[in-house]
Amino acid sequence: MNFNNKLKKLRNTNNETQQELADKLNVSFQSISKWEKGICLPSIAMMKDIAAHYNVTLDSLLQDEKEICRLESETHTIKFHPTINKESFFSIYLDKDKLYPSMLCEGRYRTDAYHQTWASNSPNNYVIAVNSLGNIIYMAYATGHSHGSPCDPFYHPKDIVEASKMECFYILDTYTPFGDGTMHYIDYEFIIPKDGFIITVASNSFELKAMFEHFSKGDNPEWIDFRRFKPGELDSFKLTFQNNTLLISYQDSKDECLEKTINDEVFERLFNQYLERNKAILFNKLKDQIIALLQDRMDDLECEVESAFNLAQEAFERIEEVLDKNKQ
Repeated sequence: MNFNNKLKKLRNTNNETQQELADKLNVSFQSISKWEKGICLPSIAMMKDIAAHYNVTLDSLLQDEKEICRLESETHTIKFHPTINKESFFSIYLDKDKLYPSMLCEGRYRTDAYHQTWASNSPNNYVIAVNSLGNIIYMAYATGHSHGSPCDPFYHPKDIVEASKMECFYILDTYTPFGDGTMHYIDYEFIIPKDGFIITVASNSFELKAMFEHFSKGDNPEWIDFRRFKPGELDSFKLTFQNNTLLISYQDSKDECLEKTINDEVFERLFNQYLERNKAILFNKLKDQIIALLQDRMDDLECEVESAFNLAQEAFERIEEVLDKNKQ
């Protein structure tokens, strides 16, 4: 049973008219009629409302729409080639290479920045920390340069709210954020997550702009700022580094896949219906267009032939004039 028949059955089973259902969904009864006739489908959000209204699951509404429920997630990947373990406008520091030992924590490693609280020597770089699972656990601007410290704003996963639990911070017991007259606010170190890596990228670089556009899932961001992302918003992204290439990937969510698939299927269905209903009209239009094109071409050929005939006639007349002069 397709969605349109299923919706009609649910409505009739619940003794509702199209107008009553429309009122509860805040749509017109014409919309309900179109859905039940299979002319078009409601949006994903509206389908969720319908499922909630009839106390059924969204899957149960769509499970028989075999083509629509084909939810093969599309993976979107962008590639970069950063400088490895060395400061540049775009660098990656790998924990597995164990190049720069931590100043405070034995067995842990950091970047080649001069100061323990820095991730990069440049105060104009963005810093991204990635854990062993490929998840972004930290993102901030000018880390350690009066920004991005454990008590400053930074992007983080939804389930991690305390800086002391961040894999990229090693915080001493003496750490005191600001204002107590001591230097204890620097009693921490920015380190590479265990089996993960750190990315540093210039704030005015093409790479960062491309990265943010990818994080925005294709939308061109109006501004480059980590604060535009809510905690956990980038959890679906996976970052891996292999063959000297940084890969940043994400898959469409189930709702995104479903909406895209529904939109594709609806367009195809409506287009096929349009073709079926209008074959004769389309054929006649196409025939008329072909005839018109042929007629135009014939007119052009007639002009070309007439022009060629006139040129030939002129040439013939000149030849006759030359022959007459020679006879004299």
